[in-house]
Amino acid sequence: MFTPTLHAARNNISHLKRLWRCAVSAAVITGIVLVFALLGYLIYALLNAEEF
Repeated sequence: MFTPTLHAARNNISHLKRLWRCAVSAAVITGIVLVFALLGYLIYALLNAEEF
């Protein structure tokens, strides 16, 4: 049914979708870790704040 060229192009698109999904997942996980790190720093700063 498919010629080798069309089949290769289809596999390439599938590979790019998988690569894009992996990159987006890594970005989301990195963002969540960054938010929790900043939240932890905020709590640390509030607990150790000296009165002015």
